Amino acid sequence: MSKSTIKHHLSELIIVIKYTLDSKKHLPTLILIYSTIDILSWLNRPASNPDVTKNDFISWANQYLLPGSTLMCSSIDLYAARCGIVHSYQAESKLSREGKAKQIWYAWGKGDVTRLMTKIHQAKLNGIAVAVHVEELFKALEQGISNFLTSIDADPAHAMIVYERAEKKFFSNIPHEIL
Repeated sequence: MSKSTIKHHLSELIIVIKYTLDSKKHLPTLILIYSTIDILSWLNRPASNPDVTKNDFISWANQYLLPGSTLMCSSIDLYAARCGIVHSYQAESKLSREGKAKQIWYAWGKGDVTRLMTKIHQAKLNGIAVAVHVEELFKALEQGISNFLTSIDADPAHAMIVYERAEKKFFSNIPHEIL
């Protein structure tokens, strides 16, 4: 599998995320964003790891998603948000209940993330919550994908692992003509 094939699969995800975002389907948008980060974390995991882990997600976010973004959350906050949104369609997760991560409270559209963060501070909830604008999270994902693909170009050994992994495991559509 080549870089162009991986780019194709990722661009399909980006198109669908844009569609749900434009359709104001915010929770489905978040599920797609967090699932895409999961996929990228799975591709990027060390060769010795047969399965993706929380640490792989956190590592991918720290290396590719957060640098240069405007996001005010940490990678563990993102992972906890992923758990809450994907598993139970809510901001709360086991990690946030245990105080190991902050809940992410979302702004979208014309919502002002700075104003939301100010309200969080005023309510003295900044120890449990952080504000993130959904569109900024999406921008960070797009940039993270670009950063990831650039890193593959710069490291042939890493590229070989990523392409081999994708070739063996990525779902392929069976052409309807042969069915």
